[in-house]
Amino acid sequence: MKKITTLLLLFVTALILVGAQSYAEEDTLIDVYPYGDANNMTETLPIAGGTVRTGTSHWAAEILGYRYHFIRNSVRYAHMFTDSNANGTFQPGEYSVLSYNAFSVLTLNNTDAQVTLTTTGNRADITDTFHGMYAYFDADGKLQKFEDMILQYYIHNDGSDNTNNANWRFATESEIAAFDAAENKAEDTPKTRFTQIRVIRDSVSPKGYLLEPLASTKWTNPDMVALGDDVTKHSILMDVNPSNVVIPAGWTVMSFGTRDRDGSNVPALNLVKAFAPTFKETEIPVLNLVYSTPDPLIEGLAANDDDSVTAGTQMIVEYNQTDFNLPNNVKTSWVRMYDESGKIINKKEYIDYEVQIYDSADFNSAEEDHVPTILETIKFTYDSDTNSYTADADVTKIDSSVFGAGYTAVYTAKHPLDGVVETTVDIAVGVLPPRFENVKNRYVDEGVFVDLLDQITASDGYGNDKTNDIRFTFPAGFNMYNPKPGTYKIDLEFTHNVFIAGLDYSLSIKGTEVPWDHELALDAVGTNGVGQAINGYVLYQVFTKNELIRTAAASWGSMIVIVGADGLVKESYSRYDHLYVTAENPNGVVKDETFFNTWKAAIDLQEGEYAVTGHGSTQNVGPTLRALRYGDSVQVVIGTPDFDTDIITKASYTLKVDDITAPQLLVVDNDYTIEADKYSSVQAAIFANIVAIDNHDSRSDLTLYVDDNGNMALVNGKLAVGTYTVSVGAEDKAGNATTVSFKVVVKEAKPTQEEVDQKTEEVESQIPQDTITPDQVQDAIENALDSYDGVSVLTAVLMSLGAALVSFGGAALLFFLKKK
Repeated sequence: MKKITTLLLLFVTALILVGAQSYAEEDTLIDVYPYGDANNMTETLPIAGGTVRTGTSHWAAEILGYRYHFIRNSVRYAHMFTDSNANGTFQPGEYSVLSYNAFSVLTLNNTDAQVTLTTTGNRADITDTFHGMYAYFDADGKLQKFEDMILQYYIHNDGSDNTNNANWRFATESEIAAFDAAENKAEDTPKTRFTQIRVIRDSVSPKGYLLEPLASTKWTNPDMVALGDDVTKHSILMDVNPSNVVIPAGWTVMSFGTRDRDGSNVPALNLVKAFAPTFKETEIPVLNLVYSTPDPLIEGLAANDDDSVTAGTQMIVEYNQTDFNLPNNVKTSWVRMYDESGKIINKKEYIDYEVQIYDSADFNSAEEDHVPTILETIKFTYDSDTNSYTADADVTKIDSSVFGAGYTAVYTAKHPLDGVVETTVDIAVGVLPPRFENVKNRYVDEGVFVDLLDQITASDGYGNDKTNDIRFTFPAGFNMYNPKPGTYKIDLEFTHNVFIAGLDYSLSIKGTEVPWDHELALDAVGTNGVGQAINGYVLYQVFTKNELIRTAAASWGSMIVIVGADGLVKESYSRYDHLYVTAENPNGVVKDETFFNTWKAAIDLQEGEYAVTGHGSTQNVGPTLRALRYGDSVQVVIGTPDFDTDIITKASYTLKVDDITAPQLLVVDNDYTIEADKYSSVQAAIFANIVAIDNHDSRSDLTLYVDDNGNMALVNGKLAVGTYTVSVGAEDKAGNATTVSFKVVVKEAKPTQEEVDQKTEEVESQIPQDTITPDQVQDAIENALDSYDGVSVLTAVLMSLGAALVSFGGAALLFFLKKK
């Protein structure tokens, strides 16, 4: 039952476009992920071997045809920096630390002032390790500066010297070729170098940029360092310490770590290599920053988890507890990254949330299309003044009188940009509820044995296996050994016995247990509904109800001791000698009968307090109680019966047995011959010789179709005479199909009487008179009709009589023709 279900992250994207241009269309961007795998930025999806989960900052930078995704804690916001020593700069420790330092860091100066990050370790202390490349973008997102202390570039100096009069630029192809070919490069090509660089865009310079060399793994110009120790003069492009990172107001800096430049992630390395060449181009690359607003966070559930072993959150409601409510120390929040003007503020805000309560069995049902019923909804509203939440109602639908009952609480929070998060919490009465695992709808093929408990397990809620106790039921007619197609509900159930030993009743005085019959002497009622008389029951009695102790009769020799909730004597009164013991008089003070009656009538037992009584002047009970003084120990244990109950846990799922058997097509007549006028369509003529049956679907559920009609056609409303090979197909509801082929012989339709009369008239004049007897004509016609094979009757007669027809007697033939 326990699970934390977090709905799939639904990012609502808020975009800030730093600059109006885009270097590449979005659908052509190459994504750069840590370790080359997007799953490394998730919490659950499978990741490449040997790597770690870096998480995500929800930021991505689109530049030079790439989309670089920043990992968790790799984005810094200048408004969150703290200038602890108030020196106007920021040193390590005055801004956030990194989770991983091998990937790019994005530093956003979202303030109105210049930010300077100082270093005492060649910038390694700024990024926890050396970040060898820095790209600087102005408030419009345009690339303005690039520093690379790792990779090398060909540069050439057009100036008169290499220091203050230097005029470095990127070398031409011919200069590069000459440099590479030179044996003594310092003498042969003294103006050309292959080195690390710093390059700054400059609109005044004819070439559009200013450039200087850097020392290997240094942020200083080696030619300038040679002039002296003043760090502010170690660059011809900067008048400050060039090892510091200076970020003007509104600017953004991307620095790149070892995983970006060591070649293990090719897209990242290609991106780094693409920066410097752009300074030779007229088009300026523009940075487009994209922030994907994450779903809200739910905080504080772990503090309310009553089961530290099982994953997720489990709240236990005490059996028969009457005042259970959901905790109000759970908070939900989101990050508002932008204000209304679009400025980055990165502000955490707490938001309202609601909790829907379900019956656990109903909520976890695996039945197909099942929608669980919400028992009640509790809404929590955040108060910023008190930094706390208030529920709009108490919980009323959790029945704590049902031991082992289980409920599911679904916490839901939604932030203003429509991001939603849901988390489920199990609530159980008395004990962790027994549970099923892996109950889900299943699909199997027909005719294959089905293990109805495949991967389904059960436990008592504390990790003890109960799988062997599972019993299942299914619809009548279902055969797990040879399942037929259909949808079946499989019901599961197991019984878990819970036995909790009760507490024995006991009474001990000053550490010694004394005989006490709780069935006769715990809040015993005497006659007329009043407390059982103290002087009538000479053994120990215990009262917890004020009305009973106040009305219990007492006489000379009776003793009443009031015991506090801490198990120590609070007051006592002895009718034997009227000694009254209190905190003020721990050894007692003598009172009288009037005082006793008033005191007894006003006894007010608070929760957890008892009145212990006894009677007698010389028996053990009376003297033992009379010897007690204030603060003495009197321990009363109100026992409880053994708790023995069976918890029946149920679940169900839908088993769908797939139909994999194609329908059968039976050919009715293998010598299928029909007359041309019997059917009004080709399809009807073909289907008339077919019977379709299926092992699961009814005939009306099957789809019949003519796969090939063999070119059979209708001519003048009749089937064309001929022999055809046709194919018929049938498909059931599951998509299983089959075909069958057979021959169809279409013969001429038998002539009607009207047709016979018409033909008779046509041949009357052709038959000679008195050349044939009537019997001969009759025999010829009958033979023709008996052997009819689709040709005309008269043609058959002529063929039967042969050449003798020419000598037939016309009158006789006409007689018989008309007779027929």
